[in-house]
Amino acid sequence: MAFNQVFAPFAFWLLSLLTNTQLDYPLVKQMKRKLIFKKLTPQTQHAYLDLTNATSQLTLDTLPAELMQTVLSLISHKDSTSLCRSSKKLKNLVAPLLYRVVEFDTPQDQHIFGDFTRRIYTTPLFHTKSLTFRNHWFDEFKVGYKELVPADVGCLPIWNRGHEASGDNRLSDIIYAYNKLVRAALKAIPKQQLNTFRSYSLFPVNGKIIEILLSQQNESLQQLRLFRLSDAPNTSDCLPSMNLQAIECRSLEPDSWPVHENEELDGVIAFITNLIKTNSSTLRCLTIGHEAQIVRRNYSRRSPGFEDEGAVLQALVSMEMLLSLSSLTLVGLNVDPTRWDLFSRSVELSCLRKLTLEWCAGSAELVQQLAAAVTTNDQAERIQLSI
Repeated sequence: MAFNQVFAPFAFWLLSLLTNTQLDYPLVKQMKRKLIFKKLTPQTQHAYLDLTNATSQLTLDTLPAELMQTVLSLISHKDSTSLCRSSKKLKNLVAPLLYRVVEFDTPQDQHIFGDFTRRIYTTPLFHTKSLTFRNHWFDEFKVGYKELVPADVGCLPIWNRGHEASGDNRLSDIIYAYNKLVRAALKAIPKQQLNTFRSYSLFPVNGKIIEILLSQQNESLQQLRLFRLSDAPNTSDCLPSMNLQAIECRSLEPDSWPVHENEELDGVIAFITNLIKTNSSTLRCLTIGHEAQIVRRNYSRRSPGFEDEGAVLQALVSMEMLLSLSSLTLVGLNVDPTRWDLFSRSVELSCLRKLTLEWCAGSAELVQQLAAAVTTNDQAERIQLSI
């Protein structure tokens, strides 16, 4: 049966309630046969039948709360927005369902960041449990990444075209505006309510954003997914107790072009290492790497190459994190078993169900070694390898 044929009666029913009109009895009989009616508790079913069998009108006040919540959860996002605006009584019921998951498609132009930031305060983030920031560049980052190429290479970033003299200042202003936007949204969410935070933007997240998450959402946060982290927070040495199940940081590097060995990079790696240690008992999915450097190497004539990825792999092995992880994604790291034999051995002994290698040198050698090793145990039946 088509989706509209199944759930169209619910929409008509709600419209009847909002207009305070008599509910059509044949429509009620049709709704009794729907799957959603069978999911209600027996007490609510009896109350619902008593109301529908009577000739009295159904209103928002007489409708069982469980039935109202169930019906509202089936309404589309667009219809929920209309209901939220049309009835004050429905607003408190619809808002937690409507704004439980919020995604912001952030602008790329600094001049419209101001208006976009002001809209943050009018958005009912009070009910948000999953917050995501992204822009259209993230959907195309494996195709181009031309905005990551330094201006002096000959290919100007998108925001720098026609503004060669002030390109660096404009870029810094946009990154500052983006982090200000994220801070405004996080401060609007009540403490210990956010479950998931994602920043899938090429603009790096700074340490102040992480400090807000560690101080206000450390107990409730379960997923922390970042594309780039520019610097470590001040509390990187003494992290609060957390219950993270997934950590993702695809680009471990400070915000500079090209990236050289410096204290900022060491601080970011140290913070991620401490974050993994703090959540070692609950962490199951880990994604880590140098993706931005991979793209910069491919699209820059200077080809700055990789930073030393040994610190990342050594940290994973020393913490014995591979023994408890169920999913591991490595980006832009050298996993050649001839260089990191201890890492390959840890993978063989791990409980991994999914291993993903993206742009990793030595992947073929590692796969061959794993194929020869896992045939002797039951891991070959359950591990999923993606390259």
